[in-house]
Amino acid sequence: MTLPHPTPDPARGPIPIEEQEAPTPTPPSVGAPSRRSVAIRSGVVIGLFVVVFGIVIPSFIDYRDVAAAITALRPEQIAIVALLAVLAYAVEGAAVAAPLPGLSLARGTGTYVSAAGVKFTIPAPVDLPLRYALFRGWGFAPAASSLAVAVNGVLDQVSRLFLPLPAVLLYAVEGTVEPVLVLFAVIGAIAFGALVGLYAWMVRSPAFTARIGRLVDRLVGSVFRLIRKPAPAGIPVRVVAFRDETRDLMLRRGVRSLAVMIAAKLTWALLLGVSLRFAGVPSDVLPAPEILAVFAAVFMVMILPIAPGGAGVPEILFIGAFTSLTGPAYEAEVTAGVFLYRIFQWFLLIPVGWTTLWILRRHAPGGLLGSHREKDAAAPAEGGAA
Repeated sequence: MTLPHPTPDPARGPIPIEEQEAPTPTPPSVGAPSRRSVAIRSGVVIGLFVVVFGIVIPSFIDYRDVAAAITALRPEQIAIVALLAVLAYAVEGAAVAAPLPGLSLARGTGTYVSAAGVKFTIPAPVDLPLRYALFRGWGFAPAASSLAVAVNGVLDQVSRLFLPLPAVLLYAVEGTVEPVLVLFAVIGAIAFGALVGLYAWMVRSPAFTARIGRLVDRLVGSVFRLIRKPAPAGIPVRVVAFRDETRDLMLRRGVRSLAVMIAAKLTWALLLGVSLRFAGVPSDVLPAPEILAVFAAVFMVMILPIAPGGAGVPEILFIGAFTSLTGPAYEAEVTAGVFLYRIFQWFLLIPVGWTTLWILRRHAPGGLLGSHREKDAAAPAEGGAA
């Protein structure tokens, strides 16, 4: 969306931010990383793997005990975990499709799986451009595709702040209250409410949006001055443009999109809980509220882009937190459960994602960015074909 660009009037003074011309929406993209940058990032990822799985975990876990706990799983238990993983992929696909009217669940799931496979492999933020390319390849207009990618990314981060609340509710149902968890939930709820309220007020008030843009511009400028680099230009105008571009979509589909995104996170939490139970961690040792509380904490920490797939960091956080709750008697079972969960939540998504991407590329008419470009003028404003 491009805002009108009025002619400056000396008698009026500077043009207000909310009336300045907004940048034309562009597809999510990143500059092509240099070979040196890719080599450094890859080295960091490999180093994290070596430290986590070769030094830290073996220092207190015997992998032979973990292997014994995993091999003791019955076929029907593995099947249940696999079905829950497929369900999680589908709910994630529904979350991808929610902000883009006309995108089917099958294509949303294919987009999630393929983008996850690429994101967990390449140490660069290339999953967002890939999502955009897939949407364009299916005939969705550039503005609708770019907007859906941006909204989905924002809601993915915001939904993580909501996760402590269900854990507190589970504790309340069981008649117990953990003060630390309550504090944790309150912090998350305040942050969640503040972000939702901030955006709601931005939707209602263009002038408030302009003030937020100027504040963000000052904050970003201060950070870039500290690192002695030039700050990005046009931040106030871009904040106003984001508000204008996302307003209608968020009013129509924001609540639904956020609800589906939260449901996707809770499905992963269910998969983690089932994996721990099947690995031999009983409910009287590690109750469901504690599992959900740890899950929420780890997912909030992983808002920080540490490395592709976390590079072993989630394993350390999950195992460390759970074993502190269960004691050393269940270290092998906890580790086996966490590994089982991460196999489906991370490791298997790499080959499955790349395979899905290969299939989608073969079946996309004209390629991912093929002949559908010619149909943009005739496509609905909200999207393209299902």
